[in-house]
Amino acid sequence: KLTFAYQSVDSFKLSQGACYDVDMFNRTLSENDRKNFLCLKVFYATAESEIYRHRPKYDGIQVFSIIGGYIGLWLGVSLLDLHGYFMNLLHLCLSNKEKKYQS
Repeated sequence: KLTFAYQSVDSFKLSQGACYDVDMFNRTLSENDRKNFLCLKVFYATAESEIYRHRPKYDGIQVFSIIGGYIGLWLGVSLLDLHGYFMNLLHLCLSNKEKKYQS
C-alpha cells in the first residue's frame, strides 16, 4: 500500500534551493527550468522492510570434508576391486602351475 502527500512549492522557494537535492545528474538548472521545475518527494506509509539473508547449508570446510569422504570411499572401493582382481589373477596363475605339475 502506497500513500502519498504533496506540498506546493512556489518558484521563489525553488529558486532559493528548496529542491536542489533531487537533481541526480548534478546539473545547474537555468532560471527557466527552475520556474517549470516540479519537486516531488515520495514517502512510504511505513518504514517496514524485509531483509533476506543467505545462510549456506555447508561451510567451506564441510564441503571439502564431504568431497574428501566421497573420494576416499571411491578410492577405497577401487583399491578393494584392484585387490580382488589381483587375487583372482594370482589364483589363476597358481592353479595353472599346479595343473602343469600334475600332468
